[in-house]
Amino acid sequence: MQTVSNEKLPNYVDEYMVSKITGIKVSTLRDQRFRRKGLPFIKIGRLVRYDLDVIIEIFKKNTVKCD
Repeated sequence: MQTVSNEKLPNYVDEYMVSKITGIKVSTLRDQRFRRKGLPFIKIGRLVRYDLDVIIEIFKKNTVKCD
């Protein structure tokens, strides 16, 4: 049996954790998923997860720097 290092595995979180991290309401996240807008997500059957690294990267790209 082969072991997998945790360092290489993506960090997936549910919509409730994304809501806590981003301040976006769960209902808004659900609406955005329905409309295929907003944060990228992964869906397998009824399971919905967000890649935390992707969300952090989106926040970094959208950071406004002030003088």
